[in-house]
Amino acid sequence: MVLVLVLPPTYPYIAMGLAANFLFCMALAPIVGLPARKAAFKGDHLSTFEGLHIATFGENAKVDGMGQPDQGQGWYSKTLSLGDWVRFNSAQRIMMNYIESFPFLIAFSLAAGIYFPAYAVIGVWTVLLGRVFYAIGYKKSPKMRVPGALLMMLANLTMLVLSLASVYKLLINSMQSV
Repeated sequence: MVLVLVLPPTYPYIAMGLAANFLFCMALAPIVGLPARKAAFKGDHLSTFEGLHIATFGENAKVDGMGQPDQGQGWYSKTLSLGDWVRFNSAQRIMMNYIESFPFLIAFSLAAGIYFPAYAVIGVWTVLLGRVFYAIGYKKSPKMRVPGALLMMLANLTMLVLSLASVYKLLINSMQSV
């Protein structure tokens, strides 16, 4: 069975939307993550771990100045104040939620775009807009992420349905050509 797939002329706009989502995801680290990390893991906080760190890893071992590899649930985080812990973990969730959902965005966008390119273009760019609202809202308060999250969910759910419809159409078309 040979499947010839002719992509619509608007398909590159889907790829551009995915690239823009990727760039925004990468930009969140210095914009959101780094300031939160610097605010949470100050030198005086980390210095309390020096003795234990040397006892565990040897005389030349140094505690990382940015609290690495702690991602909010680790050894250094457990002694943060509640405020520092919430701010740091909120920043982590802004970034990690994006990374965790990115494979779905890629799959849904590319699959939906085969037969429904205009909707896939709208969907991928709507997810980006939702991500911006989500990041801004979550940075202010975890409850404020909801408008962005709802926008993303609506776009992702639409693209999920359209990607399933595209796959169905591909299957039907491939069976008809046999």
